[in-house]
Amino acid sequence: MLMKRLPAYRPQCCIAPLAVVAEHMCFFPELRSQYSKLLERYQCMVTKNKRIWALAEPKRQTGKYQTPCYCPDTGNRKVEIVRDDTPSRTRTEQLSFPPVFRLMQLKERDSFKSFSNQRKCTVNRMLRKSMLSLYSRLSNKQPPAKKENPKKLTEAEEALRQERWKRLSKPRPDPSKEQEKKKALKPEKQEKQTKLPKGFGFMQKGKGGGSSLRRFKNLSKPKQYEPDEPKEWILTNNMKYYTPSERIIKISKPRIYESFDPEEVFRVKEKALSYKATERIRVLALPPVYQHKPEVKESPFKTNPNALKAKTSQRIVELATPKDFFDKHTRANPFKVSPKALRATITPRLRELAKPKTYAI
Repeated sequence: MLMKRLPAYRPQCCIAPLAVVAEHMCFFPELRSQYSKLLERYQCMVTKNKRIWALAEPKRQTGKYQTPCYCPDTGNRKVEIVRDDTPSRTRTEQLSFPPVFRLMQLKERDSFKSFSNQRKCTVNRMLRKSMLSLYSRLSNKQPPAKKENPKKLTEAEEALRQERWKRLSKPRPDPSKEQEKKKALKPEKQEKQTKLPKGFGFMQKGKGGGSSLRRFKNLSKPKQYEPDEPKEWILTNNMKYYTPSERIIKISKPRIYESFDPEEVFRVKEKALSYKATERIRVLALPPVYQHKPEVKESPFKTNPNALKAKTSQRIVELATPKDFFDKHTRANPFKVSPKALRATITPRLRELAKPKTYAI
């Protein structure tokens, strides 16, 4: 069982002042009218970096305009008892839980330590419910593993650790310098060149590591490209006595554009003035003639002559005759007794049922 605290309330003796002073309430209509512009400016100016928002959160959130209440009645708050083991079976309840990774991110923040104990309990409770929900089980969400504290090292292990750090702190010796020192001390000897298989490498590997380092240094140097300087122009004999083709002469000539004359736009060609239309074009030029039938008849009471000559078929006559309906609910002679009822014989069972019941008083 857990004790769930209801939201705090203030008695009538100390009423909290308004968050906005009454003198500045006149700005509210202007803010409502220009809400869309303010929202666009907010989206453009305010940063959306999560890291900056996390740093901007205050460690201890306090009300800006809320005055503290020193009344003795503030301690008498209503408390509601809620069962902690209530099962959440509905789909909407399970979907309403916050995701597990969001709650874990909240717990990993530095600001979580400054939360009150009650708020920490609610976060842990929501995390447990979200972990045990159906959707977390389907996605195989595992509970967070506890961080194990490192074991204390013994004196021997600590001594080995210090020796290893001293060894790693020393600079690594250059093998090329060591090889030069050895050569200066010892006389030079002719090394036997060993035959290497094809594709093994283009450099012979010596006894020391100097040859490999020299190869790496040569490969690490940047490539040197020949400078692309413009060459001097020289008139050769082929260029001097070159004869261009007709195609090149035609391409080398500049384009000549016709000058625009505004009077030519309204000028009619001589062929168009002397043109004679054919019979087919004259027929096509005529407008279409539509036969408009009158919607209202000249004499609405006049019958069609075809209707007067029409002969009805046997099927139409059958459909035209009205149906004869027989009323089964009402009888023609209601006082007439059926002949079967006159000849009926009563059974002993019916006689027993026909006798009236007798009640003992």
